[in-house]
Amino acid sequence: MTKKSILFCIIFICSLGTINAQKEVCNTKLSIFHENVKAKKYDAAYEPWLYVRTECPNLSIAIYIDGEKILKYKIENSVDDLKLEFLQDLINLWTERQHYFANRTSKGEYDAKICQLQYDYKDNFKKNNDELYDCFNNAFIADSKTFTHPKSLYTYFSVIVDLYDAAKKTDAELFNTYDDVSEKIQVEIQNYSEKLNELVLKMESGEALSSKEKNRKKVYESYLKNYALIQGNIDAILSKKANCDNLIPLYNKAFEINKNDAVWLKRAVSRMYHKECTEAALYEKLVKQYDEVSPSADTKVYVATILI
Repeated sequence: MTKKSILFCIIFICSLGTINAQKEVCNTKLSIFHENVKAKKYDAAYEPWLYVRTECPNLSIAIYIDGEKILKYKIENSVDDLKLEFLQDLINLWTERQHYFANRTSKGEYDAKICQLQYDYKDNFKKNNDELYDCFNNAFIADSKTFTHPKSLYTYFSVIVDLYDAAKKTDAELFNTYDDVSEKIQVEIQNYSEKLNELVLKMESGEALSSKEKNRKKVYESYLKNYALIQGNIDAILSKKANCDNLIPLYNKAFEINKNDAVWLKRAVSRMYHKECTEAALYEKLVKQYDEVSPSADTKVYVATILI
């Protein structure tokens, strides 16, 4: 073996020893900060947690689960520039989690959490409504499937309402966002209703729920309550914005572009029907086109209203 080969082997062995030693330190510090977090001793947990996060970022998902609790405590107990540092670090932590544990981090969920944090602390971040809307909108477009939290869905809609009132968003943009959010809420209501029904049927059959199932039942009921609440709120907001005077010119202008889009036709017909714009010639035009593009039991109901 040459001198170069021997030197390489020595360096390699030393490197392995260093890596193993560092991993051992990380494991020890992980155990320390995790126990402190369980005891809610967040200040004591901070330094060992920061070491593990920096030196062994892919060691355990606990770095990010516990780290969120640590940083939220720091945010609540700090002010001014220090508070902003911890707020920004929480965003960094969520971004790092998406990188190191992508298979356990839903993009839509965590992008929405980042947007919501910036909204909740917009004075600290110095964010305006244009920036906040772009954040929520990009998160929803990127992964609407896991963008599910009731609070974030409501905030997403409320931000565009503020921009609409400031004449920065059009009727079409407002109505489209309402439809996107409303349809998402209905999907989640169905999802949680099905999960809740499984537990209710189990109870009705005489079986006792486990402690985990009881907790899940409370969670499902809470989500359903919150979804119903925000749906009612966004409906009330939109009802003040949408009327026949602005719906008719809006849909007249967009008809040619969207006349073969079943989703757009369904939304237009539904909104005009519920806002009692059925006497307008445009309503009949929309209904017939909707029935032609995507005939169904629903379209026949709208056709029947015309015949009546």
